[in-house]
Amino acid sequence: MSSQYAFILGTHPSLSIAEISHFHKKSEKMALHTQYAVFSASFTDAPQKILDSLGGTIKIYEIVATIDRKEETSLSEVVLSYLESLPRGGKLTFALNVFGKNDRVFQKELILSLKKGLREAGIGSRFVNHDFNNTTSVQSFHERLADKGSEVAVFFHYHRIFIGRLAASQNIEQYTRRDTGKPARNMEVGLMPPKLAQILINLAAVQPPCTIYDPFCGTGGILIEALRMGYGIAGADIDPRVLEQADANLRWYQKEMGLNTVSRPPLFVQDATKPFSRQLGFDALVTEGYLGPVLRSDPSETEIAQVHTEVARLYSGLLGVLQTVNITSIPIVLCVPVFYRDRKPYYLNGFAAIVRSCGFDIDPLLAPESAQILGIDLTRGSLVYRRDGQFVGREIFRLIKL
Repeated sequence: MSSQYAFILGTHPSLSIAEISHFHKKSEKMALHTQYAVFSASFTDAPQKILDSLGGTIKIYEIVATIDRKEETSLSEVVLSYLESLPRGGKLTFALNVFGKNDRVFQKELILSLKKGLREAGIGSRFVNHDFNNTTSVQSFHERLADKGSEVAVFFHYHRIFIGRLAASQNIEQYTRRDTGKPARNMEVGLMPPKLAQILINLAAVQPPCTIYDPFCGTGGILIEALRMGYGIAGADIDPRVLEQADANLRWYQKEMGLNTVSRPPLFVQDATKPFSRQLGFDALVTEGYLGPVLRSDPSETEIAQVHTEVARLYSGLLGVLQTVNITSIPIVLCVPVFYRDRKPYYLNGFAAIVRSCGFDIDPLLAPESAQILGIDLTRGSLVYRRDGQFVGREIFRLIKL
């Protein structure tokens, strides 16, 4: 039987929605907002395990009640009734978060109303909303609010109000450890954030124990996340020195993160634009090629053109090689650099033509109705990942065989 869940979207809502939709295709979207999405789904795994594999989702709430927007006056009573029903062995620690209604005065009054109602019911309580703002994932995780069921969220959506209890919260410490704790880091070949690596893998929409192949694996960022998520892995790079770093990072992960078997990671030297040097079987190709040199200021138009020319050569070569291999049903997820000069984006022109000339097509990452709600232009069929202030972002594509 399906339940309803609210997913709190990360800093790139469009990528978050695309990831969830590809990760769990059987889910049915009930409501979408720039801050959250409500899905009806039957999960075979616990919400925390699901969240641990979603790089673009901050928290997951299970919906426990839905009321009509016209009944907003009864909202406090519904939430209070839920909090009163929770098992407790002393003072109740709770949080009340609000999404879809940017009104801190409303949130403060609701929190104080709940605390008063609990006191009148003879229940001692404390709330953990700092300055009456929504709790962060760090607060929720350390307070173990998901285990207690005592973090409640209210989601305003047109004529409905969803009320949910926290079911899972992102473990920031684990992400930080996998990002900065690796023994080998190489700024020259770029650093793949673990959350982004998870998003790319999930956009491939294949399930473990399928094998993920990264032909530009660098120091192994995508491979580590794929291994952690239960996939088989294979990685290649043209530079043997970089492969040694990837090998060290994968061995570190196998040892430090609790995998039972420490085996030699399947890595090999390979020019991605040349025919495979060995027999290789894989179920999805997920990669990030060349993004250009490290930038500390706006790139010149000449620099942008030079990098885009090299990127076009690399992907034209890679897709040309893949064209000769029987990969009809194998999805390809890749990143292309998009540069920012005077805050204006510079995309790789002609990429769609390269893709089609090699026998592939661009599979839009978002459904049109979702793109419209989020204000996303689907003309290129891609989505962009970029942190504030960066001079280069990643334009993400999903390709399928024509």
